[in-house]
Amino acid sequence: MVRLELELPNTLHLHCPYMRRQTAKTAGGKWNQSKKTWDFPFDPTVVEVLVGAFPDIELPSDFAEKISKRREDAEITEKLK
Repeated sequence: MVRLELELPNTLHLHCPYMRRQTAKTAGGKWNQSKKTWDFPFDPTVVEVLVGAFPDIELPSDFAEKISKRREDAEITEKLK
């Protein structure tokens, strides 16, 4: 089973079987020894990469809402620059 958790404000924790560790590493993950997860920055583009790399990934039920909010925040930040 592959599962993604969000630790606000900025970290995604990917839980995946040992046999799929190379995919997580190739996707840019950093191994978190204490949590036994692959960690990624919370970014919509990163989520797209992970969903592409792990088609069987389980996302939290409120995840779509949080991704939309992050995209909106990024757009506002870009406009302010």
